[in-house]
Amino acid sequence: MPSVVSTLVRMGRLRAHFRPHPVQERPCPVCGAARAHHLLSGDRDFIGIHTAQCTVCGMIFSSPFYGPAVVDEFYQVTYRSVFKGQPDPKEFIARKRYLTDRSRFFLELFAREGILPAGGGGLLDVGCGEGTLLRTVRDVRPDVRLRGIEPTISYRANAEAETGVSISASLEEVEHGTTFDLVTCIHVLEHVREPLQLLRQIRERLSPAGWCYIDVPDAAQYSGVDDFHVAHCSHFTAHTLALACERAGMVVQRVAPHRPPSLPPSLLLVAKPAASLRHDLTRDPEAGRLAERIRAMRVGRTTHLARRVRAVVARGLSGGE
Repeated sequence: MPSVVSTLVRMGRLRAHFRPHPVQERPCPVCGAARAHHLLSGDRDFIGIHTAQCTVCGMIFSSPFYGPAVVDEFYQVTYRSVFKGQPDPKEFIARKRYLTDRSRFFLELFAREGILPAGGGGLLDVGCGEGTLLRTVRDVRPDVRLRGIEPTISYRANAEAETGVSISASLEEVEHGTTFDLVTCIHVLEHVREPLQLLRQIRERLSPAGWCYIDVPDAAQYSGVDDFHVAHCSHFTAHTLALACERAGMVVQRVAPHRPPSLPPSLLLVAKPAASLRHDLTRDPEAGRLAERIRAMRVGRTTHLARRVRAVVARGLSGGE
């Protein structure tokens, strides 16, 4: 649990990490449109993140933002060691008892949705982190073939050693032609600079009757500046998440809000492979109202820092994570 001092030190290290790197304008990561309206300047760590909204589809995203090489390096090392304060995966697993409860929640959800692979089928977890979901599936369904993707070097090595599952740094490293009956991507897509590219790679890895399960924070439920930070550069609503999956070549079966354990208010999406990509664009009907709410979140630096300190103290008093 972070103290006020450790939180301030962490914020300083993050600013020092990103300060030397230039930022660049991003086109919309869902529809590719070049025009976007500025919504917010500021983020929970005072790095200087700017948030914009696409004028065509209503997608909300960080722009200008850091280039692909900077983002890739961040997730290889700095994301866990500095941003999350979790440099040692073994210590993280030992301290975070909720990890197993959360993975069981998702396993039960997959069963209810009817998307768990049959015996001999394959499951690929994109962004598998410390490997708890893979471990849980292995223990409950040893007849399912498992594979993982994890960019953070130390977490990838530890998860592979702990689970015995082959874990790669990216989808490009998975053998050509290998497909899976279920591909999961749980609280990963919001971290990705090019989410449509990742979704298309996932589509390529689905068997003809396979399922894709996506889970992301629900941008329609954001409540303040703390919901905007350097690790989340793509902010989805139900409309923009479904649009992204359809443009990646999937048919959305269901998209709905829910609240997974130890995660923020979220969206779940279940999809299957489509015969073709979606090319038409529709604007999020809630885009205007959401833009107004985000613009109203602007606060001064002193006020925002005071809120951050109060939140850390409150978590300490309540014994929260």
